[in-house]
Amino acid sequence: MKFLNLRMKVLPVISGIILLSIMNCKSDQSGHSSRDLLPIPDKLVVLTFDDGCKSDVEFVMPLLREYGFGATFFYTDAFLRDETLKDEHYSTWEDAKTIHDAGLEIGSHTYNHPWIPSLSKSEFREELETFEQHCEKHGIPVPKSFCYPSDGFNREAVEVLREKGYPFALRGVKPEFPETGEGGRGPVYNPAEDDPLMVAWTGNSGPAWGFEDFLWALEQGGDGKIPIVSFHGVPDLDHPWVNTDTADFRKYMDYLRDNDYTVIALRDLADYVDPSIYPDDPFAPMEKRLGLSVAEPSCEYAEDPLGLDTEQPRFSWMLTSYQRGQVQTAYQILVASSEKNLQKDKGDKWDSGKQDSDQSVHVTYEGDALESSEQCWWKVRVWDKDGKASDYSNPSKFEMGLLEQDDWQGLW
Repeated sequence: MKFLNLRMKVLPVISGIILLSIMNCKSDQSGHSSRDLLPIPDKLVVLTFDDGCKSDVEFVMPLLREYGFGATFFYTDAFLRDETLKDEHYSTWEDAKTIHDAGLEIGSHTYNHPWIPSLSKSEFREELETFEQHCEKHGIPVPKSFCYPSDGFNREAVEVLREKGYPFALRGVKPEFPETGEGGRGPVYNPAEDDPLMVAWTGNSGPAWGFEDFLWALEQGGDGKIPIVSFHGVPDLDHPWVNTDTADFRKYMDYLRDNDYTVIALRDLADYVDPSIYPDDPFAPMEKRLGLSVAEPSCEYAEDPLGLDTEQPRFSWMLTSYQRGQVQTAYQILVASSEKNLQKDKGDKWDSGKQDSDQSVHVTYEGDALESSEQCWWKVRVWDKDGKASDYSNPSKFEMGLLEQDDWQGLW
């Protein structure tokens, strides 16, 4: 992975993992427990669809069944019953039942497609329950997955969804990535950090989103992370700004099939992720990505070097952020004589203190004298343009070589 000469690039990389000790462990309403979970494959993808276009049942569903893929179709009764929309372009409740009977998931997009931040908790709950009642009326199970209409969400909505037992909910790409209105890139879902009721699109298809963006979304997966790829209509004739051409869609699906990807519905994340584990603040992971993170710390150009022959080694690190225009405004380096001291944030060899500087390359050690063969542990944190401190980097270490002539005891 290449970085800019400024040693900073806006990347979908998050250094550090929120420890489970700061996450809630509630009773699992999905019926899964951590010991039942499957390992997350590197080539796992969640596929979702919005807006209930007629093409869902006429084109998308047959292709997904042919390829053996799972998917979630988010429905709202507002589109199904809105007489101002062209009937031939939109699905009916009977179509939704057909998609369900084909083994694909029908998710909730609310009953009336409202702007959720404008609703009270009771009004939002009524939206959910009215849609659930219509599902049951048409022989469709109560949804397990939810998608925020027009990407409108707040903490109160998360609370209602959790109270009602929804395991997973999908949002758009904001605020980490810009929303163009015509498709774009977004954050990858990291179950070790993200709230399962705040899962973002990694790829949102549209005229401004193509095959390179599709491949980029897939590349964000692996190491426990799961890309979410979302489509609206294939095609969406009434909403051309989110339309996906059928030939392009088939190309995407062919790539997934030919490269052995596991393609699932949002509800099927429960096979791999325990939705009863979530952060105390559902917005914390999202806000963390907007700041700076430290990645790839090195000492004298190396990771955990041995045999250093300089008494003042130099430290360097990379900077990552989801937010464009982020910069480092300060740093702090801790160097400790033991890993235990470092874990306690005790820099007994050197604590640089907060240094107002954008320097992230070749920061010179200025602590207590280092001895031959001494091992030291170190870490660094930075402050962003808004004065917000990052987490410390993962612990690193270095070992000194023989610094004095008398340290050599061998005979020639």
